[in-house]
Amino acid sequence: VTQAKFEQVMGKNPSGIKGANRPVGKVTWREADAYCQKVGKRLPTEAEWEKAAKGGRNTLYPWGNEFDGSKANFCDRSGLQEAYCPFAPGASRGFDDGHAYAAPVGSYAPNGYGLYDMAGNVDEWVADWHEKDYYKNASSANPKGPSWAGPFRLGYKVLRGGSWFDIPSFLRTASRTGNFPLIRASAHGFRCAQ
Repeated sequence: VTQAKFEQVMGKNPSGIKGANRPVGKVTWREADAYCQKVGKRLPTEAEWEKAAKGGRNTLYPWGNEFDGSKANFCDRSGLQEAYCPFAPGASRGFDDGHAYAAPVGSYAPNGYGLYDMAGNVDEWVADWHEKDYYKNASSANPKGPSWAGPFRLGYKVLRGGSWFDIPSFLRTASRTGNFPLIRASAHGFRCAQ
């Protein structure tokens, strides 16, 4: 979802990063969920998101099994120059995508399903609660995630896809992380599903 579209529907733009056709960032999970509902859609499940990211392929990245720094916006030399990516390993420094933070939507080639930015740019909230070992015992047929985070878990919602702030391994189609639903981070965005 772009900043302009989010502002049009929600009446505000929480992103600290401004620019034409940039993905919205600094969005909490609750804001992402509310936006999707307002436009008659919903956040994808984690399983739906991963299937969409793979684009009909069974590879580590949407484009194949080898990382290619020209295929996504991530923490590379541009981010390092801006001091946004202090933890990037040496391998990341060999690339320069020209963007210190989020790139315009669609700056890189789409995947096999015609979807843009399924790796990098902003990481994306999905509907599921985060449970570290959930997929060890989950059904392989469209699992819906744990019913809730529970009092003894962290209470995180899942984020997928990696961002301009992340190293290459976070851009893998199966990579997953999470954060509290009310956290507002500049690299947190989303996309809707129907």
